[in-house]
Formats: sequence, structure tokens, C-alpha cells
Amino acid sequence: MYVKRMWIPVSVLILSWAALITLSCSNGTDLFGEYRGVNLIEGYGFDYDGWTADWSESYYMNFEAVTAADAGGTTGLPDGAAVYRLEIPNLMPDGDFEATTVPNPPDNWTPGGVGTVVTAATGISGTTMVYDCPDKTDKINFSLSNLADSFNAGSFYTIRFDFIVGSALFDYHNGTNTQLPVYWEIAGLSGIQPFPTAEIDSEILAVSGGTFSINTPSDIASIVQSGKIDNFRVIRTDIPYAIRLEVPSIREGKPELIPGTYRFSVYVKQEESASVTPAVLNRFRSTGVTLQVEGPYASHSDTSAAAAFHPDDENADWSSWQAISVDINDLYPSAKEEPDNVVVLSVYPHDVNDEDIGSILIAAPSLEFIPEGSSN
Repeated sequence: MYVKRMWIPVSVLILSWAALITLSCSNGTDLFGEYRGVNLIEGYGFDYDGWTADWSESYYMNFEAVTAADAGGTTGLPDGAAVYRLEIPNLMPDGDFEATTVPNPPDNWTPGGVGTVVTAATGISGTTMVYDCPDKTDKINFSLSNLADSFNAGSFYTIRFDFIVGSALFDYHNGTNTQLPVYWEIAGLSGIQPFPTAEIDSEILAVSGGTFSINTPSDIASIVQSGKIDNFRVIRTDIPYAIRLEVPSIREGKPELIPGTYRFSVYVKQEESASVTPAVLNRFRSTGVTLQVEGPYASHSDTSAAAAFHPDDENADWSSWQAISVDINDLYPSAKEEPDNVVVLSVYPHDVNDEDIGSILIAAPSLEFIPEGSSN
């Protein structure tokens, strides 16, 4: 027997659901009672093996269980929630310089000419690198092949650090002082400053022999360079960093994922042992977290929704457990004819539009159907 399938436009289905909501409100019957307040991924906590990381290489990502004690407690979490660390590690070895014995120079930072590099117990945050290049021929070099992933040629990387200088020229070259040319000039600043500054793009293309250098390029007038650097961080920027869970639209023993609005939520908390002077060497707190929901048959061309959150956002305080969430509207994950349809939930341990390394504690993911639609 031949059965003709009828495909109904998503916009019609959404309107139909809206009509059902109105009807259920008017006659006192809640047609979505099995959905309200229900976590549709109950049992799929971060200890569930369906969560997968984009990278298994530990120098790109860490996704690991954390004890309640190491997390600083679980007050504010749902009972029994598993706590995990999600981290983009620092590719720069000893980027906080805390593994260096003062006043020794940090490993792999090589002076040239009469340039000098040492460490001091104070300066920016804990142990700090201190350098001096009094002449144009003086330099301090760091070969980027010493990064944890060996500086993969053809890939893109971003360099970040904190510094105290009056004037400086930071340079990226191919190891023989032949300019690529990439150099960054700093002038007229005081106090502790972040690199890159607002005017600088510090993303670089990796080449064989790539070297970060504090020096004066040959075509630039000589300046005396003396300053302090700390919290030197490098992230590869041409790859994604997320953990992901695929949620089938039809699952045995659970409500079907029907067309409409969904809310994906996760609890987050800053890791007390990871900070600008970390108790765990070379680990830094995340400056942001991004949540994303992707699914089929959205009513618009976009099939995903994402939102970034930051610990310094208004009313945000990640010193204790806080829930963050993103809504996706007009999602149409369910189709009897397409039982393999899935909704993909992703957690990134950074703001994907402002990439940096960092570690964040996460717990208690949830996915809820919102019958009345998003209020965000």
C-alpha cells in the first residue's frame, strides 16, 4: 500500500501550537503538563558519556570531573549534580611565570645583544618577567615552537598578556628577524595594561621558526625598551572548543521534542584555584562562557541560537553557582518520519567572539520546552 506523506509548513505548525496553548488556557486543560518545568535531559548530566569534547588532546581541552570539595561546594546546585571542569589550557608553558625561581629568567626566553630578562617576585601578579633592551640591537626572543602544540604551521593563534611599559615594540617574525611583517607598537600607557589593546589585533598565522620578540625592527627608529610582562597566554583560534550532546527528538521513556521554544541552561562557577596568580600553575579563570542550541527545521534560515555570558556582566557573580541559559525559538526537532532528528547542545568555556584560554566549573545541564515562548 502506498501512503502519501503530507509535509506541513513549519509556520503553520507553530501557529497550531499557539492555538493549542490558547485553547488549553481557556478550558483549564494544560496540554503541555508533561513538559512544564521538566528537564528533558534529566539523567544526561555532565557525567553522562554522551557529552563529547571537540578535542581529546589535553593541550587543547580539558573536560574532567571535580570533587565537591575542589569545587568549593555545591550549594545552589540541584541535588546530586555532577561537577566538571571545562578548560582551554594555556599553550604557553609557564605563562604565569610561577614555575620560575626568582630571579632566574623563564625557560626559553632568550636575550640578544645586551638585553636582559629576569623574574621578580612582584610586579603584576606574583612572579613577573622583567626585561630590559637599552639598544636597538637588543632583543628578547621566545620561539613559539615551544608551545604545547609545537605551533602548528598554517594555523592561527592569538597572543595575550598583561604588561607594564611606557613604550614598547612587540614583534612576530620567522626566527631570522625577517619581518613577516607583524609588529605591535605600544606608547603612552601607564599602569597594568592588557595586550592586545583595543587598537591591536594579535592574531597571527603560524610559520616555521615563528618567534615572539621584544625588539626594534630594522625599519623602526630605535627606542629603549624596559618593562614587565605576566600572564602570557596563547590560544589557537582556527578550531572550536566545546563539549556537545546530541539529543534525539524521539527517545524511549521521555517526552517527544515537539515544535516550539526551548531553553538550554547550565550552572557555572568560577574556579577559586584558577586566577591571575593561580594556586594551580598556569591555569586561568574563563572570561566568558557560550551556550549554543542547534536543531533542524527552524522556521527561519537560522537553525541555532547562542549566547555568551561573562562573570563581570551586570548582576553576575560567579563566585557561587549561577544558572545561565539561552532560548531558541521556532525549533522543529520532532518528525515521525525523521526519528533520527537531533538537537545539539554545546558549552564553550569562553566567549566565541573574544577568544581566550580559561577554566570554568559547570554542572546540572537542563533543556526545557517553553510552551508560551521565550520571554528573553
